[in-house]
Amino acid sequence: MQIGVQSFASRVPPRFDSKEAERTYLLQRLAAACRIFGRRGFSEGLLGHITMRDPELADHFWVNPVGVAMNQVKVSHLVQVNPQGQVVRGSGMVNPVGLLLHTAIHQARPEVAAVCHAHALHASTWSSFERLLDPITQDACIFFEDRKSVV
Repeated sequence: MQIGVQSFASRVPPRFDSKEAERTYLLQRLAAACRIFGRRGFSEGLLGHITMRDPELADHFWVNPVGVAMNQVKVSHLVQVNPQGQVVRGSGMVNPVGLLLHTAIHQARPEVAAVCHAHALHASTWSSFERLLDPITQDACIFFEDRKSVV
């Protein structure tokens, strides 16, 4: 059997009747992404968060709140913040430092729909030792003798 272009399934982006329907669809995926991050160990402490640009209000974004474990996030937990970092929809608290970082990225890159920031248990543990990485892997080599990367 010869494999051709037609044998591959293509994903067509969904179309929505309203911005509210699109928002619901995206919020479901944001909550799912948070749960995936949590289950994969990328939610050390209270600092991991994922933001998603609102489909209607491009300068607003949605974020998982502080105090809800990433692997437990539901759509009902998500909060919408304005460009000043104030919660305008939802009732959870948000990480102010995370908002500074994410707001800057969303403002500088209007084509970016979502931003992730997480802390893995092993990375957090390693950083507490305050020592340089040994250049034993290709990924670690980029940090070889880089004193700026030590906290």
